[in-house]
Amino acid sequence: MNSLDHWALTGAIFVPVIGAALLGLVPRRAELTLKAWALLASLASLGLVVYLIVRFDFSHSARFQFVANKQWIEVIHSRYHIGLDGISLPLLALSALITVLCVIYSWDHFPEPFNPKAFLILILVLASGMNGTFSSLDLILLSRRSSTSARAMPMMRPTPPARIRRAVLERGPEKELLAALSLTGWASPGCTT
Repeated sequence: MNSLDHWALTGAIFVPVIGAALLGLVPRRAELTLKAWALLASLASLGLVVYLIVRFDFSHSARFQFVANKQWIEVIHSRYHIGLDGISLPLLALSALITVLCVIYSWDHFPEPFNPKAFLILILVLASGMNGTFSSLDLILLSRRSSTSARAMPMMRPTPPARIRRAVLERGPEKELLAALSLTGWASPGCTT
């Protein structure tokens, strides 16, 4: 495992939002520059995802790979916890590919009101959010121990996608309904309502 393996997933998540921030510095009238930077940012993210696909060990696709688990906000026990498994990798790849295709399609097809700068910035921010969602191992960044409002807001209770995916993979298809209900907040392990 080389050093790029540790940063490729984080790069695939944050390169689009960095590109969006850089687009914010470009004047609105420089439309060609906006388009080129948006395409470059989306291609860079896609390139990192392709690297992750090449380096992914498909013989162990049930295990999480390229995991980053760092302390984020210590007071509330919040962590930056991302990784990829055999389910999230194709979703991440599809998200990165669709982002590139959207930027290419919008090259001469901007919707009304004609504002390419805002449109491209929103596409890149959305791409970053999708990439982060597909690689997140903790849906809500607060842990159960530190969240005192978890009982007051059951829909906001932490339900990590990793736990849901493990339940489906380890227990078979009969648990898919429970997994889907857990994602929506209707049923969670330990929930009595």
